[in-house]
Amino acid sequence: MAYLLNGSRSVGTAEAPLVWYQNIDSGIPDAAPQFTGGTVYATTSTSPCQGYTNNSNGIKQHKYENYVCTWCDHQGIIPVIVSGITAKDKIYDGTTTATLDFSRVTLSGVVSGDTVTVNATGTFEDKDVGANKTVTIIGLTLTGDDACKSRLADSGQQATATASITKKSVTAAVTVADKTYNGDTVATVTAAVNAGVVSGDTITIEGLTGTFEDANVGTNIPVTVNATNKSITGTGSGNYDVTIPTEATGTISKAALGASVTLDGWTYGDTPKGPVVTGNTENGEVTYLYKVWSASDETYSPTVPTEAGKYSVKATIAATANYQQDVVYDDFTIVPKVLTVTGLTATDRVYDGTTNVTLTGGELSGIVAGDEGRVTAAMPTTGTIANADAGNGKLVTYATIDLTGDKSENYALRR
Repeated sequence: MAYLLNGSRSVGTAEAPLVWYQNIDSGIPDAAPQFTGGTVYATTSTSPCQGYTNNSNGIKQHKYENYVCTWCDHQGIIPVIVSGITAKDKIYDGTTTATLDFSRVTLSGVVSGDTVTVNATGTFEDKDVGANKTVTIIGLTLTGDDACKSRLADSGQQATATASITKKSVTAAVTVADKTYNGDTVATVTAAVNAGVVSGDTITIEGLTGTFEDANVGTNIPVTVNATNKSITGTGSGNYDVTIPTEATGTISKAALGASVTLDGWTYGDTPKGPVVTGNTENGEVTYLYKVWSASDETYSPTVPTEAGKYSVKATIAATANYQQDVVYDDFTIVPKVLTVTGLTATDRVYDGTTNVTLTGGELSGIVAGDEGRVTAAMPTTGTIANADAGNGKLVTYATIDLTGDKSENYALRR
């Protein structure tokens, strides 16, 4: 280290020159100076070297040849050219930020033994996936303990490198839509990427198909996912390697049976007809209940009606492996049995100027066995002819014959 005094000093009784230099590092100091004024300066790498000259400050300056002072061997500031910076490949992250590798850097011009390193940042030409993409090197600076001895040369610096951006791997979540049993194994499959997508990007997956392992009703049924005809679109979707699982599970629920029941009516006294169910695909057990058509549902009974009237039948078809329980209805009628009157005769008479005729006999014909005496009718004893004139085969009419008895509602009378 050297010190400069811009002022005056005294050595003994003699006045020293205005400027004094002492090389403290040499170990051979001048005689102890007596400072009478001025300013002391510590030399640095850019300070004047030792000795006198007749320049304005009276001190010799560094004189460099090949960046070394010929007076004092001071090392000057050397221009350095940087090369050998590489850029690291990266997985797509939606940014242009590049990571530089300085492990193979060459700093041309740095003096052997000096500690000088380099720093900079890198930027890809764009954010998208690609091989050997240009990386621009920005903010090149020299660092390290001896960086002050060097500077970046004005030209020849490395400005770019190359590196690749590879696709980001993401996995789609596959969803199998629940379906109602229809006898086939076709599954409706969709997929979406729910994690790992860079903000602003979108991934839309279409074209997937699926096949249930079994067509029958069940939960967690294995489904094979076919992505052969997949389509992946969306903003930035080309920057992703999308894995679509080939297996999933789904649910098939029971279908509505859609059956129907019909029951044709019959005539009172005939053998009752049975209901007919159609659409009972898996032959579910069927139970039948009956009620009078106008009665409340609480009156349904398994007893088959026999009396004449209008009725409803309710068919309950039990659930099966693949179908829900079904309840269907139909209306039917037991029509009254028609009776006839036999043996009722009109008595011939002589013209008397009236239309009255005497009737005799008569009985009901067609009563169901077991109903005898439970349906009766009062036979008419008089009738009427169309006119009072004499004639053969004249039509005789008579009043309505009413049926009575506790079984009379089951019958009708043909006149």
